[in-house]
Amino acid sequence: MKKDIEQAWLSFKDIPFPKAALKSFDLVSLDSFMAGLLEKYIDSKFDREDVLLLKQLSMDLELKINYLKSENTPQQDLIDYFSQLRVIVQQVEQRF
Repeated sequence: MKKDIEQAWLSFKDIPFPKAALKSFDLVSLDSFMAGLLEKYIDSKFDREDVLLLKQLSMDLELKINYLKSENTPQQDLIDYFSQLRVIVQQVEQRF
């Protein structure tokens, strides 16, 4: 399972960060923090505090995705990008 998560993460990292997300400090921060936590998980340096932080950030990300979906003109590239990130994060969460 960890190998699958690592492969999904490596594939995801090749996806360009959506330029529209640069306008939102929240999205940039969520992406950065989650990236760091996923790297720690893959490097086997993940601890209990990291699990708790990842779960909190995951809830925040879910709220952001729902907000993006509810906009009058949803930006599908942002929704797709962050939904893919959410799937990887959920896979890590299921391990704990």
